[in-house]
Amino acid sequence: METSFQLIDPAISEGDRSVRVGKGFHGLQLYANEFWPHHLIKYVQLNDGLQIGTSSSILAILSELCNTHVRFAEKMLKGPNARAPDLEGGKIDPHLIHLSEHRDIYVMAKQILDFRQTLQIEQQESGTCTNPISFTIIG
Repeated sequence: METSFQLIDPAISEGDRSVRVGKGFHGLQLYANEFWPHHLIKYVQLNDGLQIGTSSSILAILSELCNTHVRFAEKMLKGPNARAPDLEGGKIDPHLIHLSEHRDIYVMAKQILDFRQTLQIEQQESGTCTNPISFTIIG
């Protein structure tokens, strides 16, 4: 974030620079939250899976994320708009094939991707489709 200030026109006030950098940082968080499953899929494709030795730090973080996901999913499935996850009768999603040896990670990624796809379809059908991540609007 510190180096981001060097990329902004020096004629802009310090306060405006801080606001622009803050918005960019917030935008990056939105992007990371929205697209991390896609980056994970690409990583495992390039590395032919998640190996215990070479991917141990990623596996540790994903394991912690899975535990959190399970806790929240249990609460969400009790809500009025709850939808049970569809794991396609045990068939492996070809996009997630490299995650299949890590069942918990596979299930979490599949549920998140399926949820986002369903949400996108519902938004398009209802005409409320919006893009929460707009990096072009800074003002």
